[in-house]
This record gives sequence, structure tokens and C-alpha cells, in this order.
Amino acid sequence: MEVDTLITNVPPNNLNIHELQKRLNKRFVKGEFTELCSDKVFHKQNWRLNYPNKADNKATFYGAIVKEVCEGRKNMGANN
Repeated sequence: MEVDTLITNVPPNNLNIHELQKRLNKRFVKGEFTELCSDKVFHKQNWRLNYPNKADNKATFYGAIVKEVCEGRKNMGANN
């Protein structure tokens, strides 16, 4: 099989690739995050935008992700 045939035969996936990006500056909700990641491997982001770590003194989606990655935590606590 040729490469272009292989690529063409990949079924559509992750149709809502921008959903996480739309929520990065909103208050983190573990259930929403789990749902967003349940059937997606990749999420489109924009490196040109800055997102806050907190909103209303609670972690945003962005803040929770940064905390998870930077601190190496195993579990993202609900509503940090």
C-alpha cells in the first residue's frame, strides 16, 4: 500500500480537536476533563495565547494541566 492510501483510509477522529483549547482559561472540572480525554489522544492548542493558572482562586484547565505535568502528579484532583 502506498502512504497516501494509508492516510486516506484513516477514519475521521477527534472531530472536536479544539474543545480543550476553548476551556483552558475556565475553572477546572475533573469530570469534563476526563470526558474530553476519554476518546481523544491529541488536542489542538495555541502557543500564542496566554492562559491563567487560576480563575476565582481555583485552578483552570490550563493550571491543572501545568500542575500535573510540572509536578509529576499521578492524579489531577477535582477543582484544585
